[in-house]
Amino acid sequence: MSTPFSSKASEKRKTDSSAILTAVSVVIGRVCRRLLLLLLILPVSSCANPVLQGNLSDANRNQERLAAQLQEMTLRAENADRINETLQKHSAQFQQYTEQAKAASQKLTEQITQLNAENSRLKTELAEKEQKVQTYQASMQNKATVTIKPNSSFAAQHLKLNYPELQAREDGDYLRVEFPDSFLLKPGSWQLQEEAEQALRQVINELRLNFPDQEIAVEGHTDDLTASSQHPIHAQEVGMQKALVVYHFLTNEAHVHSKQLVVTSYGANRPVAPNTYEEGRNRNKRVELVVCPQKWNR
Repeated sequence: MSTPFSSKASEKRKTDSSAILTAVSVVIGRVCRRLLLLLLILPVSSCANPVLQGNLSDANRNQERLAAQLQEMTLRAENADRINETLQKHSAQFQQYTEQAKAASQKLTEQITQLNAENSRLKTELAEKEQKVQTYQASMQNKATVTIKPNSSFAAQHLKLNYPELQAREDGDYLRVEFPDSFLLKPGSWQLQEEAEQALRQVINELRLNFPDQEIAVEGHTDDLTASSQHPIHAQEVGMQKALVVYHFLTNEAHVHSKQLVVTSYGANRPVAPNTYEEGRNRNKRVELVVCPQKWNR
């Protein structure tokens, strides 16, 4: 026969057992769900690892390639900087050369302008000289009636100068003083010898003292070998060149007024000695100072 106390104890035990079973069921359920989730995750993880590793390898290779490209671009940039620096230097040098060329061009333009002005002046002077030459040659042909007699002391003065190479002679209305090339010019050049300069000064001073109002011609002459060995015009040019050397000395150094002088050349057309022997040819190569009958315009 059961008692009320035993009945209550039995019910309590049932309640406790039910609670324990419920708790165990909950724990088992949780464990099962976690095991199930783990079973689901493990295959996925085992399959995903090779893909991730491949992607990581690709990423590493891309990183290396990008690093190489970055290094190459850096080298290119440094090279471009060096090229740019070189170009800047060349540009500065080119600018300097351009400025120098402009300055040289401007200077050359100025020189050309000066030469043109000098050329115009020389053309004018040459025209005046040619007019004087024509007048002088006409007077040579016409033999003007004015007669010039050499000063009686001229020959004595000539001897006192101690220049035996020089010869003075009358030629109709003209008085001539011969300066041979061998005495006048330095060998192989168009420069006067020092002794010739002294002789020119003394002779021109003597002529101007005795004939202050007369024109004085400076005539250039040469021998027939100069005319025959080269073009005939060359002989005229040689004679003119020698006459101009004397003319420039007389005007610049001896201070003779250019209007009193007339410059001309006869080449080999008026020899004073035969050209058949050397002494005659040497005498024919000469410059003469000639006192003319006509007066010069002061």
